[in-house]
This record gives sequence, structure tokens and C-alpha cells, in this order.
Amino acid sequence: MKVGVIISSGDPEVLYNGIRFANFCLEQDDEVTLFLNAKAVEYYKYDSPQYKLEDLVKTFVLGDGVMLA
Repeated sequence: MKVGVIISSGDPEVLYNGIRFANFCLEQDDEVTLFLNAKAVEYYKYDSPQYKLEDLVKTFVLGDGVMLA
């Protein structure tokens, strides 16, 4: 299945859950495109010990996910 995930929020919890969902879809052998829009483009600013966004994005990209911003 082809899946597109669009995130426009700068809220760390929204980013975290959206990227987790995208990674889950990759694990299910889906083709996933993650589109970051507006404040979500600066996801790295919201990285914290609670929301390890950079690690999630790295996992997504290394898992052959497509990320657009």
C-alpha cells in the first residue's frame, strides 16, 4: 500500500506520533512518503529526551521512507 503522512504542526507530540506512524507503516512493507509542512519542517528544534525526533527521522530515512519538506 502507498501511504502519505502530512505533518504541519510544530507540537513535539504531534511530530513524534506522526513519524512513529510513518515508521510503523514502513515496518508493514508499505511505501511511505512523509511531508513536513510549516513549523514541522524545523522538527530538529523540537528534539528532546522525551521526543527523540531526530532518531525517528533517521530510522525513517534509513528504512527507505521518502521525506519531503
